[in-house]
Amino acid sequence: MFVAIIGVGLVGAGVFATDPVNGYPPGASTAQTTTGSLHGLLSLLVFFGLPIACGIARYRFAKARRTGWAIYSGLTGTAFLVCFVLAGVGFSGENQALVQIGGLMQRVTIFIGFAWLAAIAVERLKRTR
Repeated sequence: MFVAIIGVGLVGAGVFATDPVNGYPPGASTAQTTTGSLHGLLSLLVFFGLPIACGIARYRFAKARRTGWAIYSGLTGTAFLVCFVLAGVGFSGENQALVQIGGLMQRVTIFIGFAWLAAIAVERLKRTR
């Protein structure tokens, strides 16, 4: 179910353009728009849905004594949240060291989450054959 919620968030965030963040790109307006707000709101479905899905998968894998997958799922959820927080702090402009890598941290967050989703999809596909 949470994977479906993540999908809704991805499609919705893709429909609505994001606003510039804290003057980036340089010279951009800092005004909040309706489309930017919708993009942010729908993105939250992804950024909170994915770690929840990881937690659920970790629990189910542990219950099935599939320790490797349980550990991978738990570590993915944790790393995803840590990178998401670091990206958010970078975007907020409060920590100058993180401002420079906020966008990179956001992309690392997405890569970690989507790599896990892809691995889970491949694992499920193999088990159904």
